[in-house]
Amino acid sequence: MMGISKELRKELKLPITKDIVYYKRVIGKEYDKFNVDAIEKLNQYKPSGSYSLRIILSGSLMNESEQVDILSDFLAQMQKPTFIQDVNDIDY
Repeated sequence: MMGISKELRKELKLPITKDIVYYKRVIGKEYDKFNVDAIEKLNQYKPSGSYSLRIILSGSLMNESEQVDILSDFLAQMQKPTFIQDVNDIDY
């Protein structure tokens, strides 16, 4: 599968050299980590510049890839080393 271009990474404020990751809540404060294989821009929201994205996660169970729709700003937040800690600090 094609990699995620440097230009797209810059535009979406994602890391240039690291793998893009997605965290999926399993239960409570536990998350599974997936690598993002591809990103497709669906819509852009003006004036914020945020995008609605469809991402493809690497194969997990039975090697099937999964598609997830996500806001670009939230995906960028997931790339921070403190993401899980920050999310778990929020009281729902």
